[in-house]
Amino acid sequence: MSLELERERTVQALCSHSAQDHLTTQELERRFPEVYRASSGKELLALMRGLPSLGPASAAVAPLPLFSVAPAAPPQPEKRYLAFMAEVRIILPPGLHVD
Repeated sequence: MSLELERERTVQALCSHSAQDHLTTQELERRFPEVYRASSGKELLALMRGLPSLGPASAAVAPLPLFSVAPAAPPQPEKRYLAFMAEVRIILPPGLHVD
């Protein structure tokens, strides 16, 4: 099994332990960077030391697939609107009245 797959399984196992209250959020957050710094399976196993067995239900869960993030959509052109408000005066000739 590749080290990358072992790392992902370790992260999933740590999340399961956290969900079952075997780890605090702070402890989980502390272990995550250590998982990705690990350079061997032995180092990953050491991160699981002291945690109880998850049992068959948790172990049977298939690992999440590895994926890549799609590039962001190109930005849409900015739409700008301009409104003019003005006073209009109509000058009428002398003697002409409009109702």
